Amino acid sequence: MVCRACGKTTYCDPTNRLVSYMTKRDDKKPQKSSKTAGKEKVKQGKSKQKDDEEEDDEEDWCLSTTREAVEERRRETLGHNERLSAGSEKPEGGVTPTETVLTIAPGQNPLEVLEKFWASNPTREQAITKINELATAQAWSEGTLLRNYLFPSLFAKDVRKDFYKKAAYLNLFTKNNKKQQKVVLYCVEKLCQIVPNTIQILPSFLNGLYVEEVLDEDILVQWYKHPINDPKRFDPKVSKAIRESAKVFIDWLQNAETEDSDE
Repeated sequence: MVCRACGKTTYCDPTNRLVSYMTKRDDKKPQKSSKTAGKEKVKQGKSKQKDDEEEDDEEDWCLSTTREAVEERRRETLGHNERLSAGSEKPEGGVTPTETVLTIAPGQNPLEVLEKFWASNPTREQAITKINELATAQAWSEGTLLRNYLFPSLFAKDVRKDFYKKAAYLNLFTKNNKKQQKVVLYCVEKLCQIVPNTIQILPSFLNGLYVEEVLDEDILVQWYKHPINDPKRFDPKVSKAIRESAKVFIDWLQNAETEDSDE
């Protein structure tokens, strides 16, 4: 079963009575002779050609469920049409690079090492293995790794470039981890403070992280409702601008949940 709204694919319960009935009914369909099948194939070919000609003048009533189409509809709903990833798509598993050993020499900037590692397009398995090995060797905690090295090496220079590829890597360290997701949102706020232009694309940025399952809905709503109220840690004006920009996405998120409940 494919949802025409979000594109999610799920499977029917094989123990369901209706599914069982349909399956058995399909198995009992009589097999057609090759001669009859050949005639029907010719007839279907002519019919298909006629239908194709008619469809040129008709609007397609069926919504596309590809990831790109779903994301485009989501951006239109939010009122933001900018493309997060300029000419790059989410990798299926990554391109196998040459064997990379992540080591940091004395005086070397860890961010430069990590940026080169991401540029080599590691697989998901290589990414999580190598990064965890590096964190262990450097005695970095989960929070330190994500806040000081992982997030900055992925998004500090250009949020849009290779967005889906970078988000897929970040997903490895945050999925089903509420604590790490809060760290990501803290990093997003710091990025908005350092690079103010990020605030303008914040709804799409948060939406992309949500779609790629880097951030969960409840964490996003909680973050939105509880801004950092410490002037020594964060500029209150920036915090206000962030939430004003993020409001359109949070509103959509909560309204979408309400609509699903109604259905």
